[in-house]
Amino acid sequence: MKSIEIAAHMGMAPRTVREWLDRGDIPYSGSRKPRTRLIDPYKTYLLERWQQGCRRRVQLERELRAKGYKGSPRAIYRYLETVDALSFSARKSGSLLATKPLNPLLTLSAPQATWLFFRKHEDLKEEERETLRQLRLMSPHLETAYQLVEMFLHMVRKRTGEQLDAWLAAVKASHLEAFESFVTGVQQDKDAVLAGLTLPWSNGPDVTLEQWSFRRKCESA
Repeated sequence: MKSIEIAAHMGMAPRTVREWLDRGDIPYSGSRKPRTRLIDPYKTYLLERWQQGCRRRVQLERELRAKGYKGSPRAIYRYLETVDALSFSARKSGSLLATKPLNPLLTLSAPQATWLFFRKHEDLKEEERETLRQLRLMSPHLETAYQLVEMFLHMVRKRTGEQLDAWLAAVKASHLEAFESFVTGVQQDKDAVLAGLTLPWSNGPDVTLEQWSFRRKCESA
Protein backbone atom coordinates (compact mmCIF):
# COMPACT_ATOMS: atom_id res chain seq x y z
CA MET A 1 0.00 0.00 0.00
CA LYS A 2 1.09 3.59 -0.56
CA SER A 3 1.76 5.75 2.48
CA ILE A 4 -1.33 7.85 1.87
CA GLU A 5 -3.47 4.68 1.71
CA ILE A 6 -1.94 3.40 4.96
CA ALA A 7 -2.66 6.76 6.58
CA ALA A 8 -6.30 6.62 5.49
CA HIS A 9 -6.65 3.03 6.70
CA MET A 10 -5.09 3.79 10.10
CA GLY A 11 -6.69 7.20 10.62
CA MET A 12 -3.27 8.87 10.83
CA ALA A 13 -1.57 11.87 9.25
CA PRO A 14 0.19 10.92 5.96
CA ARG A 15 3.29 12.83 7.05
CA THR A 16 3.62 10.68 10.19
CA VAL A 17 3.30 7.47 8.16
CA ARG A 18 5.95 8.64 5.69
CA GLU A 19 8.36 9.52 8.52
CA TRP A 20 7.88 6.09 10.14
CA LEU A 21 8.39 4.28 6.84
CA ASP A 22 11.49 6.33 6.04
CA ARG A 23 12.95 5.44 9.45
CA GLY A 24 12.22 1.78 8.89
CA ASP A 25 10.49 1.14 12.22
CA ILE A 26 7.29 1.93 14.06
CA PRO A 27 7.89 3.69 17.40
CA TYR A 28 6.02 2.29 20.38
CA SER A 29 5.32 4.81 23.09
CA GLY A 30 4.05 2.40 25.72
CA SER A 31 1.42 3.29 28.32
CA ARG A 32 0.54 6.94 28.65
CA LYS A 33 0.26 8.62 32.02
CA PRO A 34 -3.04 10.41 32.65
CA ARG A 35 -3.10 14.09 31.76
CA THR A 36 -3.24 16.55 34.65
CA ARG A 37 -6.39 18.68 34.58
CA LEU A 38 -6.96 22.16 36.03
CA ILE A 39 -9.61 20.84 38.40
CA ASP A 40 -7.38 18.14 39.96
CA PRO A 41 -5.66 20.25 42.69
CA TYR A 42 -9.07 21.49 43.90
CA LYS A 43 -10.91 18.18 44.16
CA THR A 44 -10.07 17.57 47.80
CA TYR A 45 -11.38 21.02 48.77
CA LEU A 46 -14.57 20.53 46.75
CA LEU A 47 -15.15 17.15 48.35
CA GLU A 48 -14.65 18.56 51.86
CA ARG A 49 -17.12 21.40 51.22
CA TRP A 50 -19.61 18.95 49.70
CA GLN A 51 -19.41 16.72 52.76
CA GLN A 52 -19.84 19.78 54.97
CA GLY A 53 -23.23 20.26 53.33
CA CYS A 54 -22.48 22.98 50.77
CA ARG A 55 -24.29 21.84 47.62
CA ARG A 56 -24.68 25.21 45.83
CA ARG A 57 -22.56 24.87 42.76
CA VAL A 58 -22.40 28.59 42.07
CA GLN A 59 -21.07 29.16 45.59
CA LEU A 60 -18.50 26.40 45.25
CA GLU A 61 -17.34 27.80 41.93
CA ARG A 62 -16.96 31.24 43.53
CA GLU A 63 -14.83 29.76 46.31
CA LEU A 64 -12.60 27.92 43.84
CA ARG A 65 -12.11 31.06 41.77
CA ALA A 66 -10.99 32.85 44.92
CA LYS A 67 -8.42 30.09 45.43
CA GLY A 68 -7.02 30.60 41.94
CA TYR A 69 -8.95 28.07 39.84
CA LYS A 70 -8.70 29.02 36.13
CA GLY A 71 -10.65 26.18 34.55
CA SER A 72 -14.18 26.00 33.18
CA PRO A 73 -17.38 25.87 35.27
CA ARG A 74 -18.31 22.69 33.40
CA ALA A 75 -15.32 20.83 34.90
CA ILE A 76 -16.49 21.79 38.40
CA TYR A 77 -20.07 20.72 37.77
CA ARG A 78 -19.01 17.46 36.14
CA TYR A 79 -16.86 16.57 39.14
CA LEU A 80 -19.65 17.43 41.59
CA GLU A 81 -22.03 15.19 39.63
CA THR A 82 -19.50 12.37 40.01
CA VAL A 83 -19.23 13.00 43.76
CA ASP A 84 -23.00 12.99 44.15
CA ALA A 85 -23.45 9.82 42.09
CA LEU A 86 -20.70 7.87 43.87
CA SER A 87 -21.84 9.03 47.30
CA PHE A 88 -25.38 7.88 46.51
CA SER A 89 -24.09 4.54 45.21
CA ALA A 90 -22.05 3.98 48.36
CA ARG A 91 -24.97 4.83 50.64
CA LYS A 92 -27.36 2.62 48.67
CA SER A 93 -25.03 -0.36 48.77
CA GLY A 94 -24.19 0.16 52.44
CA SER A 95 -20.49 0.39 51.61
CA LEU A 96 -18.17 1.11 54.51
CA LEU A 97 -16.50 3.67 52.26
CA ALA A 98 -19.55 5.90 52.63
CA THR A 99 -18.93 6.27 56.39
CA LYS A 100 -15.44 7.71 56.01
CA PRO A 101 -15.20 11.50 56.43
CA LEU A 102 -13.08 11.84 53.29
CA ASN A 103 -13.14 9.26 50.53
CA PRO A 104 -9.91 9.63 48.50
CA LEU A 105 -11.47 7.72 45.60
CA LEU A 106 -13.70 10.69 44.88
CA THR A 107 -10.66 12.83 44.13
CA LEU A 108 -9.60 10.50 41.33
CA SER A 109 -10.18 11.57 37.76
CA ALA A 110 -11.45 9.01 35.27
CA PRO A 111 -8.02 8.81 33.51
CA GLN A 112 -6.30 8.28 36.88
CA ALA A 113 -8.68 5.47 37.80
CA THR A 114 -8.25 3.89 34.35
CA TRP A 115 -4.47 4.11 34.75
CA LEU A 116 -4.73 1.94 37.89
CA PHE A 117 -6.78 -0.66 36.01
CA PHE A 118 -4.24 -1.01 33.20
CA ARG A 119 -1.01 -1.08 35.19
CA LYS A 120 0.59 -4.38 36.18
CA HIS A 121 -0.13 -5.10 39.85
CA GLU A 122 3.57 -5.55 40.64
CA ASP A 123 4.32 -2.11 39.18
CA LEU A 124 1.92 -0.31 41.53
CA LYS A 125 3.07 1.40 44.69
CA GLU A 126 1.55 0.25 47.98
CA GLU A 127 -0.80 3.23 48.19
CA GLU A 128 -1.85 2.70 44.58
CA ARG A 129 -2.68 -0.93 45.31
CA GLU A 130 -4.83 0.13 48.25
CA THR A 131 -6.61 2.75 46.13
CA LEU A 132 -7.27 0.13 43.45
CA ARG A 133 -8.60 -2.29 46.07
CA GLN A 134 -11.02 0.33 47.40
CA LEU A 135 -12.03 1.33 43.90
CA ARG A 136 -12.99 -2.25 43.09
CA LEU A 137 -15.09 -2.38 46.26
CA MET A 138 -17.05 0.73 45.31
CA SER A 139 -19.36 -1.04 42.88
CA PRO A 140 -19.99 -4.50 41.38
CA HIS A 141 -19.79 -2.84 37.96
CA LEU A 142 -16.28 -1.56 38.67
CA GLU A 143 -15.16 -5.00 39.83
CA THR A 144 -16.60 -6.58 36.68
CA ALA A 145 -14.86 -3.96 34.53
CA TYR A 146 -11.57 -4.66 36.30
CA GLN A 147 -11.86 -8.40 35.72
CA LEU A 148 -12.63 -7.87 32.02
CA VAL A 149 -9.65 -5.56 31.62
CA GLU A 150 -7.41 -8.10 33.39
CA MET A 151 -8.64 -10.88 31.11
CA PHE A 152 -7.94 -8.84 28.00
CA LEU A 153 -4.51 -7.69 29.15
CA HIS A 154 -3.62 -11.31 29.90
CA MET A 155 -4.45 -12.19 26.31
CA VAL A 156 -2.28 -9.32 25.07
CA ARG A 157 0.70 -10.12 27.30
CA LYS A 158 0.58 -13.91 26.96
CA ARG A 159 -0.69 -13.97 23.36
CA THR A 160 -3.59 -16.30 24.15
CA GLY A 161 -5.83 -15.24 21.28
CA GLU A 162 -7.82 -18.47 21.53
CA GLN A 163 -9.56 -16.92 24.58
CA LEU A 164 -10.96 -13.98 22.59
CA ASP A 165 -14.40 -15.48 21.93
CA ALA A 166 -14.83 -16.31 25.61
CA TRP A 167 -13.84 -12.74 26.51
CA LEU A 168 -16.31 -11.26 24.04
CA ALA A 169 -19.04 -13.45 25.53
CA ALA A 170 -18.13 -12.24 29.04
CA VAL A 171 -18.31 -8.61 27.92
CA LYS A 172 -21.71 -9.19 26.34
CA ALA A 173 -22.99 -10.83 29.53
CA SER A 174 -21.73 -7.90 31.64
CA HIS A 175 -23.91 -5.32 29.81
CA LEU A 176 -21.26 -2.64 30.52
CA GLU A 177 -21.68 0.22 28.07
CA ALA A 178 -18.07 1.36 28.53
CA PHE A 179 -16.85 -1.65 26.51
CA GLU A 180 -19.32 -1.39 23.64
CA SER A 181 -17.33 0.78 21.22
CA PHE A 182 -14.12 -1.19 21.78
CA VAL A 183 -15.87 -4.53 21.30
CA THR A 184 -17.50 -3.22 18.10
CA GLY A 185 -14.06 -2.35 16.77
CA VAL A 186 -12.69 -5.76 17.74
CA GLN A 187 -15.52 -7.57 15.98
CA GLN A 188 -15.15 -5.44 12.84
CA ASP A 189 -11.44 -6.22 12.58
CA LYS A 190 -11.34 -9.60 14.29
CA ASP A 191 -8.66 -11.13 12.08
CA ALA A 192 -6.24 -8.31 12.92
CA VAL A 193 -7.08 -8.63 16.62
CA LEU A 194 -6.45 -12.38 16.59
CA ALA A 195 -3.13 -11.77 14.84
CA GLY A 196 -2.17 -9.23 17.46
CA LEU A 197 -3.15 -11.58 20.28
CA THR A 198 -1.35 -14.57 18.80
CA LEU A 199 1.72 -13.52 16.81
CA PRO A 200 4.94 -12.25 18.45
CA TRP A 201 5.31 -8.48 18.72
CA SER A 202 7.82 -6.71 16.51
CA ASN A 203 9.12 -3.14 16.53
CA GLY A 204 11.07 -3.59 13.29
CA PRO A 205 10.10 -3.08 9.65
CA ASP A 206 8.78 -6.63 9.45
CA VAL A 207 5.81 -5.79 11.69
CA THR A 208 2.58 -6.87 10.03
CA LEU A 209 -0.24 -4.45 9.27
CA GLU A 210 -2.53 -6.60 11.41
CA GLN A 211 -0.22 -6.29 14.43
CA TRP A 212 0.24 -2.57 13.88
CA SER A 213 -3.52 -2.01 13.55
CA PHE A 214 -4.29 -4.01 16.69
CA ARG A 215 -1.54 -2.33 18.72
CA ARG A 216 -2.90 1.12 17.89
CA LYS A 217 -6.44 -0.06 18.71
CA CYS A 218 -5.31 -1.14 22.21
CA GLU A 219 -3.30 2.03 22.82
CA SER A 220 -6.25 4.26 21.96
CA ALA A 221 -8.80 2.28 23.99
